[in-house]
Amino acid sequence: MGTVAEVTNFYSQLYVTTIGVVVILLRIREVLKEVNLLKTSLQIGSIAMITVMMLGSVIILGTSHVHAQATCVNNLCLTPLPPIANRNDFYGGSTIPVKFQLTDTAGHPVSTATATISVDGASPLPPNTGNTFSYSASDQVYHYNLSTKPYSAGPGSPSHTITITVNGGPSETFTVTFD
Repeated sequence: MGTVAEVTNFYSQLYVTTIGVVVILLRIREVLKEVNLLKTSLQIGSIAMITVMMLGSVIILGTSHVHAQATCVNNLCLTPLPPIANRNDFYGGSTIPVKFQLTDTAGHPVSTATATISVDGASPLPPNTGNTFSYSASDQVYHYNLSTKPYSAGPGSPSHTITITVNGGPSETFTVTFD
């Protein structure tokens, strides 16, 4: 069943779910009973770890963030931050705070780089202004608030690519959809 610490940790991460998810969780419970497992974990890419634990006939679902990997080029390392680092689906018409940290290979923050953003290979469309990230010295993070208003959204809409490029350094591309 797990230790008291594990049970406490899972209770603290318990999520309220919708009816559809409850049905899926009930099926997971049946499968875990069939194979006589009390706890199992599943990593979803480099984004999240989902852990399911049986406590009697009750299932407990826990999640944890798996930190994004840094991409290093020419002694510069770009580490994307949430939400772009751990999501690929955003609301159409919303603003996505695209953020990343830039360090040298020793882990020291780099604040003097020029970084740009592109969407589908071009500068962001209006109402976005410019394509250059700003640097916040207080949290040592590069920021760009990307409006999704000018891009196709909703069921059946094509996905979009968002690319972060550091001049003379690494770049990182994300494929996203706007619902």
